[in-house]
Amino acid sequence: MTEMPDNWRYIIPLKDGSFTPGKKEVSATSKLIDKIDMAGKDVLDVGAWDGHYSLIAAQKGAKRVTALDIMDRATIRFIKEHYELDNLEIVQGSIYHYDPQKQYDVVLFYGVYYHLSDPVQALINCFRLSKEIVAVEGVMHKDNLPTMLLLDPGEIAPKDTSNIFSLSTTMLKKLARSCGFHAEFEEDRSTDPRFRLGGRGTIVFKRDTYTENAYANWSFPVAPLAPISEE
Repeated sequence: MTEMPDNWRYIIPLKDGSFTPGKKEVSATSKLIDKIDMAGKDVLDVGAWDGHYSLIAAQKGAKRVTALDIMDRATIRFIKEHYELDNLEIVQGSIYHYDPQKQYDVVLFYGVYYHLSDPVQALINCFRLSKEIVAVEGVMHKDNLPTMLLLDPGEIAPKDTSNIFSLSTTMLKKLARSCGFHAEFEEDRSTDPRFRLGGRGTIVFKRDTYTENAYANWSFPVAPLAPISEE
């Protein structure tokens, strides 16, 4: 058995009743993940980090789980070996450049988009890669308009300079609709940006149609969008 790494972010239960030495707790009911049927599904976990949600997906009966992250982390490899997850594939890569021919039943996009310089493209790629469900969690705010607010480094967490944007729930839902999805479940812990930033929320989107109200491809010149599925 591989020796346990020491750079954990999340507290993950192990088979012997102990836990990984992380700082953040996660459970099978966190962030509406209990609302998602994963039995027999093909799941993509974008920004998998320690593999906490990949593990939950596997435990919920997913047929196959792909854990995508730009970093090569020993923690998720430990979880795969510890739980003997033969159906978990660990992939180092970016949602901006991910193979658009690979389609998934469920895409988990937890705790990622607000760290990215182009969250719109990343979200659209997630929607285009999913046949059924996209679950999105992150820094959100209340606004009747589809707004995206630029954050100062350390603005919502003084010691964390990785947070770049806060998106309004209205913007997330409008973007989802343009890709053929509607909000099925919502856990709203966002706040009014005029008073306080840093609220979070989770929205589980379900596909209605493959007809997309697409933006022009030349609008995204840095990294081309995944093509729309022909299904």
